[in-house]
Amino acid sequence: MGDIGDVISIYERIIKAANGSYPVSPEMQSDCFQNHCSHRLYDLNRRGGSLKDVAQSFAEASYEQMAKSAREARAEGQTPRIRQYSSIYVRMTSGDTGKQMHQLRELIDAGVFVFTGRRPRTKTRDSDPILQFKLTFRRIYGLANHIGLAERDRFELSGSELEEWLSEPTRGKEILQRNLGGGLEDEAEESEADVSSATDETVVEAPMNDRAPTLFDSLDGMAVGSSGPYSPSEVSPDERISVEELTGAEAAALRPTSLVLGLGFEERTLESAKRLVGLLEPTRSYAVGYEEQGKSREIKRLLEKWGPADLTTIPYAEALPDGILVEENGTTLVDVTGLAKPIIFHTIRQSLRRTGSVLVAHTRAKHYYPTEKDMERLLKSERDRHKFFEALSGILTGEKGPYQRIPLLTADADETRRSLLVAFSSPKHERLLSLVESKVIDRLEVVAPAGDTARNRVARQIAEIAATDNASSKVTMIDSDDLRTTVDFLRKGFEDWYVRGGFNFEIGLTGSKMEAVAAAAISAFYKLTQCWYVRPQQFDPQRFTKGAGDTRFFRISSREPQDGAKAD
Repeated sequence: MGDIGDVISIYERIIKAANGSYPVSPEMQSDCFQNHCSHRLYDLNRRGGSLKDVAQSFAEASYEQMAKSAREARAEGQTPRIRQYSSIYVRMTSGDTGKQMHQLRELIDAGVFVFTGRRPRTKTRDSDPILQFKLTFRRIYGLANHIGLAERDRFELSGSELEEWLSEPTRGKEILQRNLGGGLEDEAEESEADVSSATDETVVEAPMNDRAPTLFDSLDGMAVGSSGPYSPSEVSPDERISVEELTGAEAAALRPTSLVLGLGFEERTLESAKRLVGLLEPTRSYAVGYEEQGKSREIKRLLEKWGPADLTTIPYAEALPDGILVEENGTTLVDVTGLAKPIIFHTIRQSLRRTGSVLVAHTRAKHYYPTEKDMERLLKSERDRHKFFEALSGILTGEKGPYQRIPLLTADADETRRSLLVAFSSPKHERLLSLVESKVIDRLEVVAPAGDTARNRVARQIAEIAATDNASSKVTMIDSDDLRTTVDFLRKGFEDWYVRGGFNFEIGLTGSKMEAVAAAAISAFYKLTQCWYVRPQQFDPQRFTKGAGDTRFFRISSREPQDGAKAD
């Protein structure tokens, strides 16, 4: 049906849905199976091509034949012989067999089908070679269509019918039902003809204390966790990092000697600069410029008129590798409102490592994209999991792929250690999902936003999708702007998994700007294996935030004298 990861994920779903009430009803178990199937179909759809169409059409054809066999038997007053089609017997006899083999390999590589029964073999008939083999459908992709779980019957495709099925997957249901094949009895006869020899073996079971390690042994300490909110009161206060939220007046009283901000294209970037200029005494400013002009001219004019303050403009490409390294030894205020996440990460990390303290300003938007209305429309199909994921695929997020995974730290980790990734979920779902699917992860921790807004509910659905794809995973809810709690969660995770568990500890910047601030703070005081930025190929300035909300201020500092070597 699927692999061991699917089995573990489905059991975790069932246990979570039961909420301690056993036995679990068949209806609830069925819902869990179908939800998992919908996640898998969504993954296929994200990979592009015709993968999902092939899986969907096979499942529809299989279900229709199963239902048809039951109806016909009842109409004739007979005991129904349920037909359950779960495999295809393929014969390549004509056309571009190389292209056909490539298309079949894509289906196998994606896990839609697996080779079963025998090796691919070439027969000759009148001196013409015929390549034939059997493919078995992974039924995890058909559960939403209520296909049977037994293996009794098969479709048979050859020649032009095979070419048609591979080239027109949307018509797969029709094509498959024209090519109904034999059942297991026929296959047994064919299998006997293929067997050249057989050997009887005696199996001796090893005693439990001498047995070889199993997969479940390797998962010790990595069990799939259930979703839930994070409670800072459950852990001791961080002994290295202090996170204080300040008023604007308190931040100004600390008299920052330098200001770092971005020349962004969002309305809130200009409003944030106006508020800082009106609040702070003139100081040296470092502004990161982007290709998209946006509000850059207005922000630069504002800073140039700001008393005797000096302004240095740094192109984004130059700032990307290391952030803005401020030369002064005083306090730096980083306005993250208009800064890209790599700049936020490097600049805050460098400031903390050098001086042990940094001020952070963040102006929230009034409206985010995708909008709350977009998310509400999407959630109307939440009960129908298949429709929900269909709608999710069509949501525009202001970004276009493919996505590039960019490491922000110098890698010097022991690659033999198991790896843990902490990533963040948001309605801009492709960043998280692209990162998770591109890495081999032993343990995944996903942070999803708390709260009941439609945007937050969709983000939690995305987190569950990412968690479903990993045998060992957990989803934790923390408000995406709660800097103190996010820092505490990351610190606790580092101690649990890196210090006690022996895992490499990695973070993905796939969420909000404040979550990127938290990752930077942790990286300044703890040894991260890697921090990943996931960059889309293209941004759409028309589909980002609108308006400006409140501005918040924070001071992040070390509880002990900071020496750059200590972070290593």
